[in-house]
Amino acid sequence: MKSKNFIFQKNLKNSKSSNWLVSMLASSNKQKRNIINKLNRDNIETRPIFTPMNKLPMYKSKKSFPIAEKIHSLGFSLPSYPQLTSKDVVHICKLIKKIQ
Repeated sequence: MKSKNFIFQKNLKNSKSSNWLVSMLASSNKQKRNIINKLNRDNIETRPIFTPMNKLPMYKSKKSFPIAEKIHSLGFSLPSYPQLTSKDVVHICKLIKKIQ
């Protein structure tokens, strides 16, 4: 699924993804909330992107890491599990595309 309104993670040259998490970045917090809410209404769960290390209590820092903070703010992970079918993936993509 391609869109100018959000970004999926890219596979780097000479690497192969395990496809453990399928994560995307919304273009805004509002779009992220809209996508997550739409998927939730359809009983499709999402997961937040991992918290930046400097925001965890044991590594708390006043230093700013704007890229990590932006990814955390705008990113979320889509369903990924062995029983997820191609039909499920198409359905999820269609729901997300409607929000653009």
